[in-house]
Amino acid sequence: MAYQIGTYTLFNKKTTLAKLSLALILILLTSTLASTSFIKSIRQEPTSPPGKLYPDLSSVATSSMFAKIAGMGYTDPSHGDDNEGGGGGNEGGPPQTVNSFRLNKDFNQRPRDEPAVTVNPNTGTVVAGANDYGIGGPIGGGVYTHFKGTAFPAETYFPPFPLMCAGAVPTGPLAGTCIFSAPPIGTGDPALVYSQRYNEYYYTSIGFSNDNCASGVFLYRSSNGLDWTRPINKRFAPTTTGGGIRTIVYWDGGASGQDCSVFHDKEWIAVDNSPASLFYGRIYVTWTQFNLDPSGLLYASSPIKLAYSDNHGDIFSDPIDITGAPGNTNCLFPAIPANVGRCVEDQFSSPIVGTDGTVYVAFINGQFSTGPRDQYLVSRVHPGSGFSVDGPFQATFPVYDVRNLDYPTQTTGGQGRATLCNANFRISSTESLSIKLDGSNPSNDKLYLAWADDRAKAGQFVGVTVGPRSSGYACPTGKMTDNDVFIIASSNQGTTWAPPIQVNQDKAPNTINNKDQFYPWVSVNNKGQVAVLYQDRRYDTTPVPNKLTRATVGTTTDLVHWQETLIAQFPSNLDNAFRDGAFIGDYNNDLITNDGTIYAVWTGVAPGKTALASDIYIAIFSYPSN
Repeated sequence: MAYQIGTYTLFNKKTTLAKLSLALILILLTSTLASTSFIKSIRQEPTSPPGKLYPDLSSVATSSMFAKIAGMGYTDPSHGDDNEGGGGGNEGGPPQTVNSFRLNKDFNQRPRDEPAVTVNPNTGTVVAGANDYGIGGPIGGGVYTHFKGTAFPAETYFPPFPLMCAGAVPTGPLAGTCIFSAPPIGTGDPALVYSQRYNEYYYTSIGFSNDNCASGVFLYRSSNGLDWTRPINKRFAPTTTGGGIRTIVYWDGGASGQDCSVFHDKEWIAVDNSPASLFYGRIYVTWTQFNLDPSGLLYASSPIKLAYSDNHGDIFSDPIDITGAPGNTNCLFPAIPANVGRCVEDQFSSPIVGTDGTVYVAFINGQFSTGPRDQYLVSRVHPGSGFSVDGPFQATFPVYDVRNLDYPTQTTGGQGRATLCNANFRISSTESLSIKLDGSNPSNDKLYLAWADDRAKAGQFVGVTVGPRSSGYACPTGKMTDNDVFIIASSNQGTTWAPPIQVNQDKAPNTINNKDQFYPWVSVNNKGQVAVLYQDRRYDTTPVPNKLTRATVGTTTDLVHWQETLIAQFPSNLDNAFRDGAFIGDYNNDLITNDGTIYAVWTGVAPGKTALASDIYIAIFSYPSN
């Protein structure tokens, strides 16, 4: 392997001090790991109010030391490392079909998931990213660059990972140097965007260690989609904002490197591509900052943070909290009593920039009611007014997304998360936010938010766990999920939102057909052409109904009349994805450009591929004419 798991180095191993430090570190590390079972045994789910849940870490982050210390679904990074509402109907009849292609090269039959895509609309160059375990999981981070007119698969690259640093030698010749230094044990949650002003591509991901508490959010930059910069964290390249070069935020684990009270997770990126904005070309990155309580063991909060860069991503501003002022009536029922009125139990932020430079950020929050169900909130950030924050405003509630209530629970091999019947991959109601830019009058901008949940079978899965792999992960007789995709829109800058509309057209709204659609992503261009990509289990009934998955894109201009396009030519058995099908990623991605070209990327498993080796597929096609 290119990177060893659980290693660290001292800068000068020949000195006596270094040897003493190494021995001390080994003692501390052994003690920390030995105490893990004790930590897990004393950690309790929050009990006030009853039934409340706190947000989940992103999947790759469960291999971090933070997840181990906090007992938040820790997954040993060595596991799997060597394994390969109211629509008007489908106006065009059955879905049309377009060709798709495997986007990544496949060097060693290892998995890929969580794709993101961007495009240079002037040249047609497509740059996509994904978790790519080709050099050993959970280190991910593949980039696939496709030039218009060339054949698939695209050129595949692995961005140069940052060197992580944790702790600091307190005295002596090595004072201030890192106690732990090594490449990250895990990277992931890729996001990509193209800057029209600077003709550059920006790629972001998280990165973290496994034997210490270092974690951060990093940016990689390319002018051609082929050559990528390397991030440098603050310990090796100090900056005035405390981050580093192309390092958006970084936590070094404190003086010992073993302080896991902070973890940076699940980032996303947006660029101000509106020439009418005073901040044209500015880069924005949002992420979730998980915080533990003073004991260092229990979840305390997970607010959404935002930082920006005006110099091509080299240096970012100090982060701000975009979850709004205390006293928000949308957040009166938290899992942690101290968070009453503060919307800080969040995850999965999705930022977008308006005509005038206003930044809109959508995220999942669970603090609206005494029950466990989530809501989607949207904050407005005003860069021209001292970064004042409006909201967050409620976009929709409830989201029917709760394990052991609206969904069955994963069986052996999973993380104990929600899943679908006939599956064992974790299912999350991750959302996406997009904006139709007016280009001159920001009051005419229109926001769209899409997600999927199991409201058709809400409350039917208490105590239900899917069966073993030998059963195809079936639910008990008489139980079947029926997940659907929904979209909402706002015409007043996110203050209020219209009721949910069902996107998938395989059944009438508010009916049941026991077919799942999941992991949608919405995009819209300046013409108001909306494209929603989602994974879709309607097409295949062998070996059993609602098992095999393809992908569909629904398009519309009015959210009433829909045209559907089937973009996956073969069915995927997602049992053969990463970790015995326990993880297929938490999102897919699409993009529609102003000329009506749709770029859709998703995770699939080709027939006959049984070595736990999912790939990334792409479809490029024009907005349907009818």
